[in-house]
Amino acid sequence: MRKGSKHTVESLARMKGVNKGNTNRRGVKLSLATRRKLSLSHMGHKLSKKAKSILLYWSIGDKNSKWKGDKVGYRALHSWIRRKLGDPKECVYCGKQQPFDVRKIICWANISHRYLRDLNDWIALCMSCNFQYDLGKINIDHIISSSIAHERH
Repeated sequence: MRKGSKHTVESLARMKGVNKGNTNRRGVKLSLATRRKLSLSHMGHKLSKKAKSILLYWSIGDKNSKWKGDKVGYRALHSWIRRKLGDPKECVYCGKQQPFDVRKIICWANISHRYLRDLNDWIALCMSCNFQYDLGKINIDHIISSSIAHERH
């Protein structure tokens, strides 16, 4: 059918007859009373353990349909790192600790500045040390090399 043209009365009647026995109810607006009845009929129904495990399996990590891999945003990547590595307690550069000095909040800083999902590419720095590192004013190479040597032994 061309754009702008309308169905004839006969073609509309034919389409109506074809859909008469159709149980597909997509697009049908339900009344408020019907929606309440449906809601009440679903209450108390619980998923089986098998169904829960299947849903959980397909919703975690890279199996999730919305997983972005290394194309993830800044905040989402930082929250992923915090879930995997936990909350850092102490700045590895200046030694400030998290709960005692409120002005110095400790966070995970990216070493390579490429922001990939590599857990070895993150280091715990306070906000001021992180800012100084991003500007290139402090060098943390000696900390990185000592932590890598410590991991190997």
